[in-house]
Amino acid sequence: MTVVNFSRYRPQAIRLSLKACKSLSAHVAVANLGRCPPFYASFHTTIHPALHKLKTMPDPESSFTSILKKLTAHPAPLLPPPNALYTSMTASIASLQLHPTLEALLHLYNHDLPSAHFLVRHMQAAPAYEGMYIHGLLHRIEGDYSNCLAWYADVASSEVFQSFYGRSEDETTHSPAEEHLSFLPSSERQSLSSPAKVEDEKLPPQSAARIFIRAIKALHSAPNKNDDYKSREASLEKVSAAEMQALTKWCVDRFGTEKLEDASGAWAVSDEHTREIGQKMVSGGEGYRKF
Repeated sequence: MTVVNFSRYRPQAIRLSLKACKSLSAHVAVANLGRCPPFYASFHTTIHPALHKLKTMPDPESSFTSILKKLTAHPAPLLPPPNALYTSMTASIASLQLHPTLEALLHLYNHDLPSAHFLVRHMQAAPAYEGMYIHGLLHRIEGDYSNCLAWYADVASSEVFQSFYGRSEDETTHSPAEEHLSFLPSSERQSLSSPAKVEDEKLPPQSAARIFIRAIKALHSAPNKNDDYKSREASLEKVSAAEMQALTKWCVDRFGTEKLEDASGAWAVSDEHTREIGQKMVSGGEGYRKF
């Protein structure tokens, strides 16, 4: 179940999000339902009549810090998770009314990919580089590595991406990502950092990004789950945690963790081509996510 506080967003964004949910046949729990536009009442009733009286109230014991601490006690998401860590936490995260980037990140920490995707698909164009980066991160976690690399390429020149991966592979100083990937043999790093092998493959210029994503892909497709596999998985989970922590810190420093009752300013209007791709992904037939 995806829980979203629709009262914070523009009507156009609400309609697009509801259309996506309907195509997903998802149940949508809504915070502050009483302040939603009238058209929504009829829509949500057709999905699930029980939601008509639902109001998601914040848990007095929940805060950004406490939720983050609980979720980061688990290994960072690396391979496609079978389900969310805590299904009950989806509502608690939504009730915080954080900036959508931080809300999406908490959903990812909770292994709740649908709730995160619900938010980031409205932040998939400049200047919402943080949302675009999170979109790539989501694809990494769900196992869509080519899409992940394409999103990473789109944000490769942004400060938020460079804060972890550096500006380019030609830098004399090592980026945080390179430091965390130093456990890999140099010969393997060189092999994984190779340029595009497929025509039109979109890649970020930072070699560390290519190394990390391709190392996860190799782990994902490994046939044997032996001790070496488990050791490699644990090491890559640490890199995943470092990337998510760096991105979370960036978003906290930029947006803060205070309640943001009107989050409509976080949405970015994408160009016609991006909107067309997004619509095809929602309606089905293209991309890794077949809705």
